[in-house]
Amino acid sequence: MTFWGRGYGVCVFRSPALKENLWWKESLFETPWVYQAGLDELRRNGWTITAAVIDGKRGVAQIFERLGIPVQYCQFHQIKTVTRYLTRRPKTEAAQELRALTLFLKDTDAKNFMDRLTDWHERWRLFLEEKSPAPHTKRGWQYTHRRVRAAYRSLKTNFVRLFTYEIYSDLAV
Repeated sequence: MTFWGRGYGVCVFRSPALKENLWWKESLFETPWVYQAGLDELRRNGWTITAAVIDGKRGVAQIFERLGIPVQYCQFHQIKTVTRYLTRRPKTEAAQELRALTLFLKDTDAKNFMDRLTDWHERWRLFLEEKSPAPHTKRGWQYTHRRVRAAYRSLKTNFVRLFTYEIYSDLAV
């Protein structure tokens, strides 16, 4: 789904093999229901969806996975998400290492990436657990490095869909 400004977007289902758009719909919001409508319409018209590449919008992957359709999370969008949390020039050493590891995403495989991410987490575990006083919160504290934690959590959560292309290599176009 691509947006031009606020409130005008287009959701597109595209066939990379045919190099053409099969279905599109204008929408004010990106919701799983827009994707469900496109999937339903294409299936009604006899199309077989073999895989989906998504940008990580919450709930969209489940639309496809319920039907047994493999979902690949766009690695570019994962890098952008981590960059949003850490910036392009992180200040802490932990954040710098995590950003470098994230940029390595496109040049590695699932096992190597997970091994490196696990090593990074073990190295920085105590750093990630640091807490700071926050009297304005219910608990009275908050994690000191929330953005680094969020970047790590994003990578860890999305990992299951970051290397789908390795599992379904026969679908490569």
